[in-house]
Amino acid sequence: TFVYDGSLGMIDDDQIDDEPKKILEKHLLDEPVDVRRPPDFLGELTQWINDQCLYPRENLAVAAALCAVSSLAGMRYTDGLDGMSANIIAFGVAGSGTGKEQILQSYLSIIKTAGVQAALHGGFKSEQEVMRNLIRHQAAFYCIDELGITLSKLQNASKKGGASYLEGIVGLVMSVY
Repeated sequence: TFVYDGSLGMIDDDQIDDEPKKILEKHLLDEPVDVRRPPDFLGELTQWINDQCLYPRENLAVAAALCAVSSLAGMRYTDGLDGMSANIIAFGVAGSGTGKEQILQSYLSIIKTAGVQAALHGGFKSEQEVMRNLIRHQAAFYCIDELGITLSKLQNASKKGGASYLEGIVGLVMSVY
């Protein structure tokens, strides 16, 4: 319980300024931003992911950290400006043997540590499967290695008509996003 004992003193009416004071707010974009070293918690998470790698993978570490925070906070928090939740789709592109696997493993570790691994999936099986995952968990976190191969399968399914269960996946993901 807060009790005011008057120890802060009194203010006379002649001490009050009728003109409102201009409040200076510091905005994030007032200073230069290094996108590979974000501030606060996201920066700490990015650094942790990068520290898991044998060689620095700063760009991929930021992408993984953004996706992890988006995945975990997107259902609970919204933007104060327009009420949007965080929906991030990231593509980590790097050559073979350059350390992508450790970035992927770090992302998976974050999701598992948060206790939402039931919503984590490794690939697309069908349009129906994607919809079932969304209904079951309200969120579906797809972490796909070698996405180029998956996209080729999806493109071939729509061109050749051989795998009709794959045809609507891109449209469904975009409409849900």
